Amino acid sequence: MNLIIKTIIDILGIVFAISMGAFFISLIFNKVEYNNSSTINENDDEEKRNLLIQLIKLKDKFDIKDYNSALAIADNILEFNPNNYSALNFRAMSLENLNYNLDAIDDYENLLKIDNSVGNIYGLLGLTYRKIGDLNNSFKNLEIAIEKGQKQYEMTYNLIQTCNDDLKLRMIENGNKPENLKRRKI
Repeated sequence: MNLIIKTIIDILGIVFAISMGAFFISLIFNKVEYNNSSTINENDDEEKRNLLIQLIKLKDKFDIKDYNSALAIADNILEFNPNNYSALNFRAMSLENLNYNLDAIDDYENLLKIDNSVGNIYGLLGLTYRKIGDLNNSFKNLEIAIEKGQKQYEMTYNLIQTCNDDLKLRMIENGNKPENLKRRKI
Protein backbone atom coordinates (compact mmCIF):
# COMPACT_ATOMS: atom_id res chain seq x y z
CA MET A 1 0.00 0.00 0.00
CA ASN A 2 2.86 2.43 0.80
CA LEU A 3 4.33 1.85 -2.67
CA ILE A 4 0.98 2.77 -4.23
CA ILE A 5 0.80 5.99 -2.20
CA LYS A 6 4.41 6.85 -3.08
CA THR A 7 3.67 6.24 -6.77
CA ILE A 8 0.57 8.42 -6.61
CA ILE A 9 2.49 11.21 -4.89
CA ASP A 10 5.25 10.93 -7.53
CA ILE A 11 2.63 11.17 -10.30
CA LEU A 12 1.08 14.23 -8.67
CA GLY A 13 4.54 15.84 -8.52
CA ILE A 14 5.01 15.24 -12.24
CA VAL A 15 1.59 16.72 -12.97
CA PHE A 16 2.52 19.78 -10.92
CA ALA A 17 5.78 20.21 -12.85
CA ILE A 18 3.95 19.96 -16.18
CA SER A 19 1.38 22.47 -14.95
CA MET A 20 4.07 24.93 -13.92
CA GLY A 21 5.62 24.70 -17.40
CA ALA A 22 2.27 25.28 -19.05
CA PHE A 23 1.67 28.23 -16.80
CA PHE A 24 4.98 29.85 -17.72
CA ILE A 25 4.06 29.58 -21.37
CA SER A 26 0.66 31.16 -20.76
CA LEU A 27 2.20 33.83 -18.54
CA ILE A 28 4.77 34.86 -21.11
CA PHE A 29 2.33 34.95 -24.02
CA ASN A 30 -0.84 36.21 -22.33
CA LYS A 31 0.03 38.72 -19.64
CA VAL A 32 0.89 42.25 -20.69
CA GLU A 33 3.09 43.04 -17.67
CA TYR A 34 5.65 40.45 -18.71
CA ASN A 35 4.88 39.89 -22.39
CA ASN A 36 5.71 43.44 -23.37
CA SER A 37 8.80 43.57 -21.17
CA SER A 38 11.14 41.57 -23.37
CA THR A 39 12.62 44.83 -24.61
CA ILE A 40 13.00 48.08 -22.79
CA ASN A 41 13.09 51.08 -25.03
CA GLU A 42 14.42 54.53 -24.31
CA ASN A 43 10.95 56.10 -24.47
CA ASP A 44 9.75 54.14 -21.43
CA ASP A 45 9.62 56.16 -18.26
CA GLU A 46 12.00 55.22 -15.48
CA GLU A 47 9.30 53.66 -13.28
CA LYS A 48 8.17 51.33 -16.08
CA ARG A 49 11.77 50.39 -16.93
CA ASN A 50 12.48 49.58 -13.28
CA LEU A 51 9.33 47.45 -13.03
CA LEU A 52 10.24 45.54 -16.19
CA ILE A 53 13.78 44.95 -14.99
CA GLN A 54 12.46 43.68 -11.65
CA LEU A 55 10.00 41.33 -13.41
CA ILE A 56 12.81 39.91 -15.54
CA LYS A 57 14.98 39.40 -12.42
CA LEU A 58 12.01 37.77 -10.69
CA LYS A 59 11.48 35.29 -13.51
CA ASP A 60 15.22 34.56 -13.70
CA LYS A 61 15.42 33.82 -9.96
CA PHE A 62 12.36 31.60 -10.18
CA ASP A 63 13.75 29.75 -13.20
CA ILE A 64 16.93 28.84 -11.32
CA LYS A 65 14.83 27.75 -8.34
CA ASP A 66 16.08 30.55 -6.09
CA TYR A 67 12.62 30.86 -4.57
CA ASN A 68 13.69 32.97 -1.59
CA SER A 69 15.17 35.63 -3.87
CA ALA A 70 12.16 35.43 -6.20
CA LEU A 71 9.91 35.90 -3.20
CA ALA A 72 11.84 38.97 -2.03
CA ILE A 73 11.68 40.56 -5.50
CA ALA A 74 7.95 39.79 -5.82
CA ASP A 75 7.29 41.29 -2.39
CA ASN A 76 9.15 44.44 -3.41
CA ILE A 77 7.15 44.80 -6.64
CA LEU A 78 3.85 44.12 -4.86
CA GLU A 79 4.60 46.70 -2.17
CA PHE A 80 4.29 49.42 -4.84
CA ASN A 81 1.95 47.65 -7.25
CA PRO A 82 -0.26 45.23 -5.27
CA ASN A 83 -2.22 44.07 -8.32
CA ASN A 84 0.75 43.24 -10.53
CA TYR A 85 -0.41 39.92 -11.91
CA SER A 86 3.01 38.56 -12.85
CA ALA A 87 4.62 39.39 -9.52
CA LEU A 88 1.67 37.97 -7.59
CA ASN A 89 1.79 34.80 -9.65
CA PHE A 90 5.53 34.27 -9.21
CA ARG A 91 5.13 34.95 -5.49
CA ALA A 92 2.36 32.34 -5.24
CA MET A 93 4.48 29.75 -7.04
CA SER A 94 7.57 30.61 -4.96
CA LEU A 95 5.56 30.33 -1.74
CA GLU A 96 4.22 26.95 -2.81
CA ASN A 97 7.72 25.73 -3.68
CA LEU A 98 8.93 26.87 -0.24
CA ASN A 99 5.98 24.96 1.30
CA TYR A 100 4.16 28.08 2.47
CA ASN A 101 1.04 26.56 1.01
CA LEU A 102 -1.52 28.62 2.93
CA ASP A 103 0.10 31.85 1.74
CA ALA A 104 0.29 30.48 -1.81
CA ILE A 105 -3.44 29.70 -1.68
CA ASP A 106 -4.15 33.28 -0.62
CA ASP A 107 -2.12 34.60 -3.57
CA TYR A 108 -3.73 32.23 -6.08
CA GLU A 109 -7.15 33.33 -4.86
CA ASN A 110 -6.10 36.98 -5.22
CA LEU A 111 -4.96 36.24 -8.77
CA LEU A 112 -8.43 34.89 -9.52
CA LYS A 113 -9.95 38.11 -8.17
CA ILE A 114 -7.82 40.03 -10.68
CA ASP A 115 -8.50 37.67 -13.60
CA ASN A 116 -10.62 34.55 -13.22
CA SER A 117 -10.26 33.53 -16.86
CA VAL A 118 -6.84 31.88 -16.48
CA GLY A 119 -7.57 28.18 -16.09
CA ASN A 120 -4.05 27.31 -15.03
CA ILE A 121 -4.39 29.36 -11.84
CA TYR A 122 -7.36 27.19 -10.86
CA GLY A 123 -5.21 24.14 -11.54
CA LEU A 124 -2.29 25.39 -9.46
CA LEU A 125 -4.72 26.32 -6.70
CA GLY A 126 -6.25 22.84 -6.89
CA LEU A 127 -2.84 21.18 -6.63
CA THR A 128 -1.92 23.34 -3.66
CA TYR A 129 -5.20 22.49 -1.92
CA ARG A 130 -4.42 18.81 -2.52
CA LYS A 131 -1.00 19.34 -1.00
CA ILE A 132 -2.61 20.50 2.27
CA GLY A 133 -5.14 17.66 2.21
CA ASP A 134 -8.18 19.76 1.25
CA LEU A 135 -9.49 17.37 -1.37
CA ASN A 136 -12.87 19.07 -1.78
CA ASN A 137 -11.36 22.43 -2.76
CA SER A 138 -8.71 20.65 -4.79
CA PHE A 139 -11.34 18.74 -6.75
CA LYS A 140 -13.46 21.87 -7.31
CA ASN A 141 -10.56 23.97 -8.62
CA LEU A 142 -9.12 21.20 -10.78
CA GLU A 143 -12.55 20.75 -12.33
CA ILE A 144 -12.70 24.45 -13.22
CA ALA A 145 -9.18 24.30 -14.68
CA ILE A 146 -10.18 21.37 -16.89
CA GLU A 147 -13.37 23.15 -17.97
CA LYS A 148 -11.19 26.10 -18.99
CA GLY A 149 -9.10 23.83 -21.22
CA GLN A 150 -6.25 22.89 -18.89
CA LYS A 151 -6.25 19.17 -19.66
CA GLN A 152 -2.97 18.53 -17.83
CA TYR A 153 -4.97 18.45 -14.58
CA GLU A 154 -7.23 15.57 -15.63
CA MET A 155 -4.99 12.87 -14.16
CA THR A 156 -4.97 14.44 -10.69
CA TYR A 157 -8.69 15.19 -10.91
CA ASN A 158 -9.48 11.59 -11.89
CA LEU A 159 -7.17 10.25 -9.21
CA ILE A 160 -8.94 12.20 -6.47
CA GLN A 161 -12.32 11.26 -7.88
CA THR A 162 -11.60 7.52 -7.99
CA CYS A 163 -9.50 7.10 -4.83
CA ASN A 164 -10.86 4.76 -2.22
CA ASP A 165 -11.61 6.16 1.22
CA ASP A 166 -8.38 4.81 2.76
CA LEU A 167 -6.22 6.53 0.18
CA LYS A 168 -8.18 9.78 0.51
CA LEU A 169 -7.73 9.62 4.28
CA ARG A 170 -3.97 9.19 3.86
CA MET A 171 -3.82 12.11 1.43
CA ILE A 172 -5.68 14.24 3.97
CA GLU A 173 -3.41 13.09 6.82
CA ASN A 174 -0.27 13.80 4.78
CA GLY A 175 -1.62 17.23 3.88
CA ASN A 176 -2.41 18.08 7.47
CA LYS A 177 1.20 17.76 8.59
CA PRO A 178 2.49 21.00 10.14
CA GLU A 179 5.15 21.46 7.44
CA ASN A 180 2.39 21.70 4.83
CA LEU A 181 0.29 24.18 6.80
CA LYS A 182 2.90 26.78 7.69
CA ARG A 183 2.73 30.48 6.91
CA ARG A 184 5.73 32.68 6.50
CA LYS A 185 6.61 35.24 9.10
CA ILE A 186 6.64 38.73 7.64
